[in-house]
Amino acid sequence: MAKVWTETEEQVVREYAPHYTVTGLAEILDRTEGSVRGKAQVLGVKVTTGGSKIWTDDEERFLRDVYADYPIARVAKALGRSENAVFKKASGLGAKRKQVSAKA
Repeated sequence: MAKVWTETEEQVVREYAPHYTVTGLAEILDRTEGSVRGKAQVLGVKVTTGGSKIWTDDEERFLRDVYADYPIARVAKALGRSENAVFKKASGLGAKRKQVSAKA
C-alpha cells in the first residue's frame, strides 16, 4: 500500500527540491526517488536529478578564490566534491589555474 504524503513532507519537497538532489530528498523522507519525483511534479516543483549537488553561492565564491593557488585535490576535499566536479565548475566559472613556467 502506498504511503500517504503528509503536509510536512510536501513542504520539504516544495522548499528543498530546487536545491537538493532527488536522491538526497528520498533518503531524508524515506521515500523512493520515483515517489519524490512524482510528488514534485504534482506540486509543480522543479527537481535536481542524478547525483549532482547544486553549488551554493558560497561554494562558488570559495572556488573562485582558491582555484588558482591550490591543488584541485585539496579544493575538492575542502568542498566535499570530486576533482572532476571542481574542474568542471571552475571551467564554467571561467576560473583559471596559475601558469607554471618551465625552467630551462
